[in-house]
Amino acid sequence: MDLLPENNIPAGLVMGIIPIDYPNTTFTLHAIEQLENIARTVFNCNFQSSTLQKGIWRAEFQDEESKVLFWEAMMQLQPQFDPFVILPFRDVPEIRFEARIPGRNLTDYKIFSKINKDNEGIDTSHWHILETVQEAEEMLVEFQIDAESFHFIQERNGI
Repeated sequence: MDLLPENNIPAGLVMGIIPIDYPNTTFTLHAIEQLENIARTVFNCNFQSSTLQKGIWRAEFQDEESKVLFWEAMMQLQPQFDPFVILPFRDVPEIRFEARIPGRNLTDYKIFSKINKDNEGIDTSHWHILETVQEAEEMLVEFQIDAESFHFIQERNGI
């Protein structure tokens, strides 16, 4: 499968570079620093900014030429790294899930403990808490979750 077809450079100057198995696999800061350093020094790419957001590399380019140089660099570097795809950042997929958890002022540990206790067989190791809101005697918690957990929840709830 050609993950970076030569003629399909995404539009826009802000790209999301995502491991093919996201969210089960995420970029590390070290991997991004390596790729960015090669793109800058070998391929002369000019970044406006480069950040790690929830395991996704968000790269913003100074101009269209830098983006094209980056694309060409990634086509050459891809075989040396785990497979990834490049999309306009606005198209980066996120699976968000909200749950109401009984209790007040729960720590992340307590939130995950309750979820794991009440949902035998679910793996929350790839989940990230995005936001919590205390409401009376429960917390509304927004998570970013992996696809496998999402399917588990769908099957369990008959969705």
